Amino acid sequence: MIKSHFGKSGLMLSAIMLVTFFLAACGALEKAEVAGMEAAAGAIEADTWDELLLNFTNNAFACGAPGAVLLVDSPQGRFLEATGVSSGEEETPMQVTDVLEIGSITKSFTVAVALQLQEEGVLSLDDPLSQWLPEMAAQVPNGEQLTLRQLANHTTGIWDYGDPILEAGKRDTSLRQKSFTPEEIMAYALENGEPEFDPGEDQAYSNTNYILLGMALEAAAGQSMAELYQTRIFTPLGLNNTFLLEGVPQEGQIVDGYFTAESENEEEAGWVNATDWNATQGWTAGAIASNAEDMAIYTEALASGELFSDPDSLAQMTAFQEVDPIKFGFMTGYGLGVGVLPLEAAEAWGHTGGTTGFTTLIMTIPEKDTNIVYLTNSADCNVALLPSAIQEPLLDS
Repeated sequence: MIKSHFGKSGLMLSAIMLVTFFLAACGALEKAEVAGMEAAAGAIEADTWDELLLNFTNNAFACGAPGAVLLVDSPQGRFLEATGVSSGEEETPMQVTDVLEIGSITKSFTVAVALQLQEEGVLSLDDPLSQWLPEMAAQVPNGEQLTLRQLANHTTGIWDYGDPILEAGKRDTSLRQKSFTPEEIMAYALENGEPEFDPGEDQAYSNTNYILLGMALEAAAGQSMAELYQTRIFTPLGLNNTFLLEGVPQEGQIVDGYFTAESENEEEAGWVNATDWNATQGWTAGAIASNAEDMAIYTEALASGELFSDPDSLAQMTAFQEVDPIKFGFMTGYGLGVGVLPLEAAEAWGHTGGTTGFTTLIMTIPEKDTNIVYLTNSADCNVALLPSAIQEPLLDS
């Protein structure tokens, strides 16, 4: 199974990438090979941010996306530029204001809401799942042992529904367009997979965790997640181009997204438009859409602690535990809804995201006072390699 989680950038465009990720899914990829891929990405030469945008986006090994937007906020000022196309069929140039799906960056929004509710005494992340979802906890293997914190930091062992449903959707348009309720996603997950380990014994990325977390937050707050995102994050921060997608996007609501179809028949190979993906399949694990400027505002608010009343909330969010990068899409540590990214020049954290047609990244570099947003309309761009392509002179330029 090739990785294409809502929170893991992934996929091919080269035989090397295809084989590497196939081995990763089979448990045969060693960390040294991950380091080798990072080193290859680091070989991308760029003396300026616009060179990095072009060289990384157009590099078939690292990305090869139809279009991308890069935003960098640093003490030297703001860089914001788009490259490529937002629609391959119409050859429409990508604009810096364009809205794209952000995939698993959504998880950081979900955790931010959870931490706000914890500050207000509505819930505790150490509450058992059974306190808020007793019927669901009774159905989930080890459900009576699970806590909300274990859902947020991926220590439940619960099987990840993300890969199977996205990969099947690439082959079956009707499935890609199918609407799912959170309960239906859970039914799919429970029917098709078994736990990898007992709660607390290990750490493995699973989108299913965040479906359960979203359901628990709705139960605790008595509001929908769309309302919670809007009233607690989107509106307070003025994110006017950010929203939770609750179905197949309406025409013009977002740019077109693509994945690569590989085939011996040339006419069947190439980019496949997957903008018709039904985002209910991602929900609180990966269904938010946004643009670069909104994501920059959000990243700064997250990194500065602006979203919280208690500094301990951000401290909990960034209490990173070392993780296997194979299981976490190149992230080397994971906290609550955010992870450590492989930047050699300085410590950096944030999150990657991916859906059937998009891959994205947000990253904050505290000691450089720098925030980076990178958005593409390709499911195949390995955005997690971008930090490895950023050299220290570029950060100081």
